[in-house]
Amino acid sequence: MQTLRRMHLLTMVTRYRFSTRIGMFCIEMLRNGAWRSMFGRKELGVFGTPESALVDLLEDPRDWPGGARSSSLGLPTDLESWAPSKKTPK
Repeated sequence: MQTLRRMHLLTMVTRYRFSTRIGMFCIEMLRNGAWRSMFGRKELGVFGTPESALVDLLEDPRDWPGGARSSSLGLPTDLESWAPSKKTPK
């Protein structure tokens, strides 16, 4: 069963990345099936779906390096515009 699950994960998108002027944002699947949002190497939150992680990044009024605001970073509002990859979940 574990081998079958691992094979399935290798055929599906398990990470989305988007580069901005202040650094790389990432939404990636964890081994337990949850998704986490990252900025650089810093974990920002854990969510049930990648879409939920994206909504949090877009709506949360965080202050980013250089005084940037979430709304000024140009993060796409749909995951189709992010760079997908197939990486074994952590």
